[in-house]
Amino acid sequence: MTGLSLPKWNRPNYAIVSLLFSHFLYILFLFKFASKTRFLSYLVVAYICSILFETLLRSFNTNKANKNFSIWVPLAIANSTFINIDAVSIWGIVFAISFSILSKTFIVDLSGRHIFNPSIAGVVTAAVFFPTLVTSSLHSFPELYPANFLLIGFGLVTVILARTWMIGLTYHIGFYILYLAMDMIGINPWLEGTYDIGTKMLAQTTTGIIILTFGVISDPKTSPKGLLNQAAFGFTIALIDFILRENSVILSEALAYLGAQGIWTFKRDVLSKTKREVSIA
Repeated sequence: MTGLSLPKWNRPNYAIVSLLFSHFLYILFLFKFASKTRFLSYLVVAYICSILFETLLRSFNTNKANKNFSIWVPLAIANSTFINIDAVSIWGIVFAISFSILSKTFIVDLSGRHIFNPSIAGVVTAAVFFPTLVTSSLHSFPELYPANFLLIGFGLVTVILARTWMIGLTYHIGFYILYLAMDMIGINPWLEGTYDIGTKMLAQTTTGIIILTFGVISDPKTSPKGLLNQAAFGFTIALIDFILRENSVILSEALAYLGAQGIWTFKRDVLSKTKREVSIA
């Protein structure tokens, strides 16, 4: 029968629980500065929708209908989606969560794994199709800066356990290299005026970027395996994000991740398969 279950205590699930715990702590920080009634109602709706949609979709999926699934999965999607958007109405939460679950279920690669981090796929889709209900901002208020230390601490534990620490490292190093290169040139190639490297580097320390680093691009379910592949993946995200951000594209970080993930999936599933078929022939 279909049902919820607690996770087995192995290394990957330790990483998931560490990430979940950091999200819960961050939500507590948000609650301190938010409208209490609105905040709690949105959060409860996020949890209910995530568990409900996951259960309904699995009941229609003949391959998964008779398998239990860990309750941490819908909770993690609900948490990550909730903290990555600013919903104007409760319907914004419903749409974002539903798109997240649909992405996890239907946007899959040749092996059946979901291609994109579900929460970011849901946030971007909801923000594009329902811009009046969902804004694209990641929370980065000065009052939340103390939460950054907790997010970084638990985030490091998460990526070490998941063996995906190289992605975040090369994402940030790639950004700094690009910033330094522009500083050496002295002129921003896309915008007029002097390139303010200090301001640009400071943008990499905001809460939203920290969440992206440890909770999205380092997702072990969707990210590449192997240090070299992970390094290339992280730098690709940095390069795309750098170009988009300098052109004032909203959701640049999320779009950069989706673009890099699409490139990686195409390389892994299409190009690699083609090379194998040619070598066999």
